[in-house]
Amino acid sequence: LVVDPELTPAQLQAGGSVLISFTVGKDGVPIDLKIENPQPSDPALGRACLAAAAKWRFKPGTIKGKPVRARVSIPFKFAPQG
Repeated sequence: LVVDPELTPAQLQAGGSVLISFTVGKDGVPIDLKIENPQPSDPALGRACLAAAAKWRFKPGTIKGKPVRARVSIPFKFAPQG
């Protein structure tokens, strides 16, 4: 399951990028979410991306057929509009 960030019209117009890192738990739920480097420095954009990533669900990684936790980083990139 992938959920898009809820952005304001101003954020959509400005564009930007945010890198979110987190651990995918054995159940596929993201935990320990962190904003790594918002570009440009817009805290609200980072929070919107973080909130969206928290709603995502993944197929967990496996080792020898058993689910394991895995650390991942996901970039969010928005081209300026307007």
